[in-house]
Amino acid sequence: MSEAILQEIYDEIKKRNSLENAKSIPHSDEFITLVSASMGVPVNLVKSIIKVLTNAHKIFVIEIVAEDTVRGIPRVEGYVVTDLVLMRKMKAFFQKELVYMYNTQFNKNLMVHQVIKEIFPVIRSFNNTPIGEVANKSIMLEEFEKLIEANFIEYIEEWKEQQLADEMDKAGIKRAKTGVGDAGAVSEEGEPGDTLVAEVKDGTRFRLSRAVDSERYRKFITRSKSKSYPLKRILNIYGIRFFLKTHLRRYQFPYLIQIIEDRQISKRSDLLILKDMLKRMKMNMDSDPNLIKHKDDIYNLERTISHYIYFSDRGLKR
Repeated sequence: MSEAILQEIYDEIKKRNSLENAKSIPHSDEFITLVSASMGVPVNLVKSIIKVLTNAHKIFVIEIVAEDTVRGIPRVEGYVVTDLVLMRKMKAFFQKELVYMYNTQFNKNLMVHQVIKEIFPVIRSFNNTPIGEVANKSIMLEEFEKLIEANFIEYIEEWKEQQLADEMDKAGIKRAKTGVGDAGAVSEEGEPGDTLVAEVKDGTRFRLSRAVDSERYRKFITRSKSKSYPLKRILNIYGIRFFLKTHLRRYQFPYLIQIIEDRQISKRSDLLILKDMLKRMKMNMDSDPNLIKHKDDIYNLERTISHYIYFSDRGLKR
């Protein structure tokens, strides 16, 4: 079993999730058979890979149809990558669809949370019906969003990649040099923060992966200094994680404070990513003389992040 097959299955789920329509969540009853046939691999192998991706927090599994042995109804699952941006888009689509279907079926024009409140206590009575499937997707996407926000450390790429490596070893999957969903980062000599190690609440330790490889890093620095590459364009090219990691490892804490205060980085999810990165960086402060030199800047950045997360939670501006 190779990582290439696992990567292809993950990419296919993510591709489906990006559709923003009724087919954006692949169903197990068609997806597993389709992938097995198109890739020429056994059904059991596809199921094993989905289990690995689930255990590594790379995907969520939604129960779309509950098994009913009396009526001969098999369980049907849906697969969603643990990407907040995609999840929120899917949630918006399915909640809108749920409101429309409920209004059509019961002639009651309610808000989405009112619909869920009425359906949830009797959700089993809607099992294996179109409205029941949409209700399950709407409810679980919102619950998974809350889960990620409450346990953010377990859904950052570094944690997921380490967990994925462990799960692949257990499943006997040959691992390539770069991981699923990773940018292909490789270590670069001489860059600060190369030996960062974090410990999560269950005691598991993992190495903080390098933010850059030399070529990508050089291009990033060159473009960052060019007037042709404003911040918004840089973020579109490199993504928020790469951008933040690079500036943190260059100890550019005042710059990060500035762009947060200027609201150039304002999304709550982005601020939470930065907050987590900074937390792990602080854990190494005693062993890194360069971090100690920037102690005041680090704590100023931490306060700034907390301040703007507070206001983002309330939809207010400073």
